[in-house]
Amino acid sequence: MSYRHGKIDGNQNEIREFCHSCGASTFSIADAGDGKPDLVVYFRGKYQLWETKSRTGKLTPKQKKFHESWPGPIAIVKSVGEAGKCLFGV
Repeated sequence: MSYRHGKIDGNQNEIREFCHSCGASTFSIADAGDGKPDLVVYFRGKYQLWETKSRTGKLTPKQKKFHESWPGPIAIVKSVGEAGKCLFGV
């Protein structure tokens, strides 16, 4: 059986660097697969789940299914600006 690593969107590193510059911690879970989100973000005492996508990226069927079944919010983040909105609630 072979293991396929999760696809990392090209902007994920930029988004993570932005988060770190704001004092947030991030942990990539992109390799978890099966539609799970890409990042766990911890900022100001709260955890957030983020799915990073390119500007034109869309959720896969597995991701849609996971998002629908997850009891809490999962943010879809396509840019540093969107990351800032998620962190600061603006």
